[in-house]
Amino acid sequence: MERSFKFVVSVVFGSVLVSVLFTVAILAFLKADGSSWVIGLSISSIVPVFVSLPVCLYVVRQRKVLDNLNAELHRAYLKLKETNEQIVVAASLDDLTGALNRKHFFERLQARRASDESAFLILDIDHFKQVNDTFGHQAGDRAIVLVARTIGGMVRKTDLVGRIGGEEFAVFLPATPMVEAIRVAESMRSAISELSFLPRNGHSHGLTISVGVSRVHQNSDVSTIYDRADTALYEAKRSGRNLVMVADLPEWTDLEQSAETNADERLDEAAVA
Repeated sequence: MERSFKFVVSVVFGSVLVSVLFTVAILAFLKADGSSWVIGLSISSIVPVFVSLPVCLYVVRQRKVLDNLNAELHRAYLKLKETNEQIVVAASLDDLTGALNRKHFFERLQARRASDESAFLILDIDHFKQVNDTFGHQAGDRAIVLVARTIGGMVRKTDLVGRIGGEEFAVFLPATPMVEAIRVAESMRSAISELSFLPRNGHSHGLTISVGVSRVHQNSDVSTIYDRADTALYEAKRSGRNLVMVADLPEWTDLEQSAETNADERLDEAAVA
């Protein structure tokens, strides 16, 4: 409002000044007498007011319209920016579980694998085909979501969780020694084996997972990291399933009995996150 008032005053004052100077120049050129000067100056002072005032009001109104349009444009820009951010986020997530999809999981793993004290896990739901064949694909989807939520509730905010296949998940644990990574994997295996999954009313079906664990070396590429964990996962499947196997120990190691499951500090971090 103050800017508009200043604008009107400046336009009126400028119009009057220009009109007076123009009139003086014309009268001097015509060599008018004294009365002509008085009349000319009066006209040059009054006419600009009646001419400039409507113009100023129109300009002020148009400026207000322009300000409103700019405000609407800014709101539209913010909404578009928010929508684009949501699209980017949605494009990186798995539609069913909300975990990272395969592409974006491995892209982020590639960018964050610099630490020597890190670990990589592959988790696969055991006998998942039987769930689909016996109870249907909708029940299978519910099982996948249940497992994904369980895994997601046991990691820190800095960890990565992705669904990299139909019933296969991957977890990246940065700044995590192997001993701790093994405990985390065993905690996940144990928690999922205790889930209450009801694919049909009144019918319970147990779920278990097999886990392959691999150390993430600073100079290892993603394919090597994946292959080591996948080989460990295969060994867990071959050895009877519902097991955690580690790829980087001298011999294949079944950690079901030997690994501690007290990952209390990590669970506390997950709860805070």
